[in-house]
Amino acid sequence: MSLQELFAQVEANPVAVLAYFGAIPALAWLAGRLHPKGWVGASPVRYAYTGLIYAVCLPGIMAAVALADTLGHGRLMQAGVLSELLPLLSMTVTLGLVRNQADPAQIPGFRRLTGFMWLLVLTAVAVFLLMKTRIWIFFGGGIGTLLVLMAALFFLLRWAFERAFGPGRG
Repeated sequence: MSLQELFAQVEANPVAVLAYFGAIPALAWLAGRLHPKGWVGASPVRYAYTGLIYAVCLPGIMAAVALADTLGHGRLMQAGVLSELLPLLSMTVTLGLVRNQADPAQIPGFRRLTGFMWLLVLTAVAVFLLMKTRIWIFFGGGIGTLLVLMAALFFLLRWAFERAFGPGRG
């Protein structure tokens, strides 16, 4: 099964997709009602948050990459609402709820997962820019600007990598 076939299956089953991506933020909201705001301590709620974060971020990251590919080819109007936009919306709402309801440092994997998401986003930006670089250099962009851009991307990728895989909690 290719990714195109997978996204076609997602678009063909709207009820299941809506139920999945609607249930995750609802469960995050409900989990926030089970404990005092900002405190999860050693409670099982922190592991529920971890499960919800991974359940929404894995399809959300895949949807972000697919949406970047769609936008990179100039096909904004062909973006799938259920396969590309809804997972991103659900991921944003869920991460916002979790961040507002609990201290992210107390949730296992939160710091590393957000670092990994930034690493993927910055890598996608770098690849997109490298694809366009040849045309950009020949038609107006100077080599100095390119070097500044590459240095900025390097430091951002380094920061994201250290956040995702470096020492620290979570």
